[in-house]
Amino acid sequence: MKLLANKTAHLVSIIALFGGSLMFGQSFPYTPLDASYVVGNIEPIGPSSRRAALIISEIMYHPPKRADGKKLEFVELFNTQGWTEEIGGFRLTGAIDYTFPPNTVIGARSYLVVAASPADVQNVYSISGVLGPFTNSLQNSSGTIHLRNHLNAVLLEAKYSGDFLYPAAADGLGHSLVLARPSYGEGSPRAWAASALINGSPGAAEPAGTSPYRTIFINEFLAHTDDPEVDYVELFNYSASPVDLSGCVLSDDPSTNKFTIPPNTAIPARGFYFVTQAQMNFALSAAGETIYLKSADQTRIIDAVRFKGQQNGVATGRFPDGAPNFYRLAAKTPGTNNAAIRVSDVVINEIMYHPISEDADDEFVELHNRSANSISLAGW
Repeated sequence: MKLLANKTAHLVSIIALFGGSLMFGQSFPYTPLDASYVVGNIEPIGPSSRRAALIISEIMYHPPKRADGKKLEFVELFNTQGWTEEIGGFRLTGAIDYTFPPNTVIGARSYLVVAASPADVQNVYSISGVLGPFTNSLQNSSGTIHLRNHLNAVLLEAKYSGDFLYPAAADGLGHSLVLARPSYGEGSPRAWAASALINGSPGAAEPAGTSPYRTIFINEFLAHTDDPEVDYVELFNYSASPVDLSGCVLSDDPSTNKFTIPPNTAIPARGFYFVTQAQMNFALSAAGETIYLKSADQTRIIDAVRFKGQQNGVATGRFPDGAPNFYRLAAKTPGTNNAAIRVSDVVINEIMYHPISEDADDEFVELHNRSANSISLAGW
């Protein structure tokens, strides 16, 4: 198979040329080392819809508690146009409520920050022009923010959450949410990434992606094992150069450094590094938790993966390597390319969620066993 790529400003077209016939169910592994949907890649900042040229570009919804008591919740707007926009009378509603004063303007290709405590944000970040305060608060669990114009029409809607689909590093670990892939729309978890640095960058563009760690991701893990099997965590480097991991930290507790990667440890170009439960001196929770990979200088969470309960002996990983989404894998593959996505024998095959009779007794869910063997559902 040969892949040809044709890049435009925002799209990548991939044409696959096969040397033979295609068969239903046949898989062709492809690692998107340079494709736009590799988890670490971002799009140029811009509008996600045609309704407005303004975007909600950054949200600090769950800042860590500070010893000085300063409140650092904020919402950042960005004007994608080449001219100034007057937004007097516009409102932020939903999780918070704020009305922009008359004659408020946001400059061309400029940012505007609204905060729960403008003075605190200005003091901590050494910036000026922060508006607010907004009423209510950005709930740590989840919320929705609307930008409305002076006629109360909704121009855009941004969702945030501490749910496992959203970047875990932004949920109380110091990072903010940034709109990294606006083409998905602010309502999609895939549109958001954790800020490059702890504390975010209100009122300014995200720092350029120069971190040596920007190509490193938690790629596969096993959290539910019985002896003699052991838990493990695998990292993947999708770049064309090796990356030094010396001093980086793996932990399942953001406040502790449970395992520090030894000196002189490098992960090869397009290569892997994994450690087992025995090496880390801690086990992962089979019921689900969060795995953190922190930089050696503690200035950023390189990657954080929140997961739910795991099936015994079944690894979870990105597929293909470096892609945004995690799946149950067909086999455990620490230190090498991830196996294909595991296909379940028992699947939900049909759902009647709204019968025409309007009778709840007519609702049903149908399961289908695709294997050749009987499967006991006892305890399911």
